[in-house]
Amino acid sequence: MKLSTQAIAAALLLCGSSLAMAQTTDQSPGTSPAPAFGSAPSAGGASAMPESMGPITTEAQVKEKLQSAGYSNIQSIRKDADGWTAKATKNGQQVAVNLDGNGNIKTR
Repeated sequence: MKLSTQAIAAALLLCGSSLAMAQTTDQSPGTSPAPAFGSAPSAGGASAMPESMGPITTEAQVKEKLQSAGYSNIQSIRKDADGWTAKATKNGQQVAVNLDGNGNIKTR
C-alpha cells in the first residue's frame, strides 16, 4: 500500500511540473512575447488581442482595444464583414483603422 501511495505522489509531481513547463514561452533570439492586454503595440502597426479576451463583439470592446493601443478621438465605429472599422487619432495623425474579429489592428 505504501508503494502505491508513493507512486501516485510521484506521478502527480511529474504531471504538475510538465503542466507548468507547458505554460512557459520560448524566447528564441529575435522573438518577443505577446504584449499584455492594455499595452501599446510595437512599431509594426498591428497588435494581437490575448485569447483570454475572446472575439471583439461590441463597439465598447473596439474602443477599449484602440485606446489601449494608444489611439484617441475614436469615431465612426462600424461592423463590417471583416470585423470593425473606425477613425481615430494616433501620434497626432487621424487614421482609419481596421480590427479583425480577434482584435488585430491595421491602419489604412
